[in-house]
Amino acid sequence: MPQKSPAPQSPQEPKEEKLEFLKREEVRTMAKDIAKVREQESHKERERIAALKLKKDAVLLPRPWAKQEQLPKRQLMPKRPLSPFEKVFVRVVVGGILLFVFLNAAAFGFWYLSKRDAGKQESQGAQQKAQTFPISEEQTPGPTPAPVSFFEAPKQGLSLESPEELLSQLQNVLSGNQAPGFSHLLLNIQGNALSAEQFLEGAGIAMPRELKDKLMGNPMLFVYVARDEKRLGVLFELQDAQGASLLLKSWEQTMEQDTAAFFEIMGRKGPAYTPFFRSSAYQGTQVRFQTFSTLDLGIVYSVVEDKLLLTGSLESFERVVDLLTSA
Repeated sequence: MPQKSPAPQSPQEPKEEKLEFLKREEVRTMAKDIAKVREQESHKERERIAALKLKKDAVLLPRPWAKQEQLPKRQLMPKRPLSPFEKVFVRVVVGGILLFVFLNAAAFGFWYLSKRDAGKQESQGAQQKAQTFPISEEQTPGPTPAPVSFFEAPKQGLSLESPEELLSQLQNVLSGNQAPGFSHLLLNIQGNALSAEQFLEGAGIAMPRELKDKLMGNPMLFVYVARDEKRLGVLFELQDAQGASLLLKSWEQTMEQDTAAFFEIMGRKGPAYTPFFRSSAYQGTQVRFQTFSTLDLGIVYSVVEDKLLLTGSLESFERVVDLLTSA
């Protein structure tokens, strides 16, 4: 069968499509123009708002060139004239203050004058007493106490200006030539015999107070020489010998340190040194001793009858006991 050819298009159809296309293009163009116009208007509105904001800030900021307005100073309290009552009150207060100052000044002046008069009277009374009872510059010296000798021995005098000179004087005695046996060292300070208290002070011996209170009179200081060894010793008289041995034994804990200055001038400690005391006896007399060296040097003490004997060697201790018991 013969095929049918397509029907020919109408000349109006392309025209209609073109018109439709043109309308759509026109609508699109108008939309773009409207959007552009709106964008421009929005940009102008933002610029206008920014300009208004800048103008407002400029108004709020202080202008440096603008003169500040000076406000009139207000008075805290308005001045007003005082009333008659206030004037009287002020006068009374001021008058009271002046009266108070005047009364105080008068009281002070009266006190000062009375004190000065009292001082004058006291000075006059003292002058009268001084004239009535004159003090003589030359006083009659009292009797000089005689040095104590508990046994007979050659005497050697030592004069001191003060107790502090005692150790140096004793060191001179030990360094000089001495005859064998005992020598009684007569100690005097400015013409008076040295007391027990002055001797302990000068010898650097720190004796306990309970034991020191038992001492009486003047001590007897001696030096004993044997085989070229020189040993010092001292005898104290006791007021009460009861309990003295117990006080001496309790002193042993610090006796070496308390008597170091006195015993060091006799010699130095050697290999036989012992830091403790031992007991012995001689002719019925108990003796306590601490050895410093083999050269018969140490602390030796005992209570012999009513006397405290303190020496630097056992041999000198025994010879003193011999002399005391044979007297």
